[in-house]
Amino acid sequence: MALRCCFRCVYGIYNSRIGRWFHNCMIKNRHERRIRSKLGIEHSRVDKEVLDFSSFKVKIVPLGRTNYSYFIQDTSTGYLGVVDPGDPDYLSSVADKFFKKPISVVLLTHKHWDHSAGILKLSKVYPGLQVYASKEEPAFEVTHTVSDNEIIHLGQTHIRTINTPVHTKGSVCFFIESDRAQPVVFTGDTFFLGGMGAFFEGDIKSACASVSKLISLPNETLMFPGHEYSDTTMKFALYLQPQNEAVKRKVSWIVKRRARYMVTIPSTIKEEKSYNPFFRIYDPNFITMIGARFYLEAIAKIQEMRMRKRNEYRNLELKIYPRID
Repeated sequence: MALRCCFRCVYGIYNSRIGRWFHNCMIKNRHERRIRSKLGIEHSRVDKEVLDFSSFKVKIVPLGRTNYSYFIQDTSTGYLGVVDPGDPDYLSSVADKFFKKPISVVLLTHKHWDHSAGILKLSKVYPGLQVYASKEEPAFEVTHTVSDNEIIHLGQTHIRTINTPVHTKGSVCFFIESDRAQPVVFTGDTFFLGGMGAFFEGDIKSACASVSKLISLPNETLMFPGHEYSDTTMKFALYLQPQNEAVKRKVSWIVKRRARYMVTIPSTIKEEKSYNPFFRIYDPNFITMIGARFYLEAIAKIQEMRMRKRNEYRNLELKIYPRID
């Protein structure tokens, strides 16, 4: 009980303006250290500067130690949006130098400062900035609140909201579907490659509902999460599914990528269904394998094991497995 009260107190302070100040100090210090060491700001390298989806474009922006922000640009109008602006100065410089366009829209997946701390400064740099977040999320500087399944317009690009109240009460994913390219979804800290975010403010039922929404998206949907956490998430996936060939193939690929500091995102919904334990809670074979009887029990057991067995799976070695065709 004392530990829970302590967590609530610290968590409350983190989500206050004190937390934003602390986060911005940390970002500034990290930038200064990396500049002095003649290192880039990004924690990982990308394959392409911009991913072209015909009617819109996406630019992956690695920030901080593990965070990802994303630029979305509507092709027909040039309007520019950003998902989860945790670092306003760096994102402003990218918008000005790379896109040569002002940021007009912010899409906030959740309130945590590593995703939202830049909104205040961006609002001053770009007057009239439209900031979208869930109506259930008590975030600062939000100008437009949205409910589940609403449409946000970025020029001619239509962005659909998907409420996923697990990591925080107002966590939301942003889904874009195109007639001429793969659909994409930005999941924040609700879903990662191979895993799921901490259940800070949600419960097992809300987690199941959120999983159901994501796995119902088209299989080819590209998933862009809020962090580069594949090293950790795939250790847990491997711990639960040591004989799963899809897990081994993905682990081998990740090991090769991270050895070169390359990003491991995006994945696809189809891929996630094959190795992400949280995406497999409706698979009868997986449910039986972990000793559960139905999907609610399965996700509860996965979550319990993720917490209780942490020391065991974090010590697993990720390696390159022999290829089996």
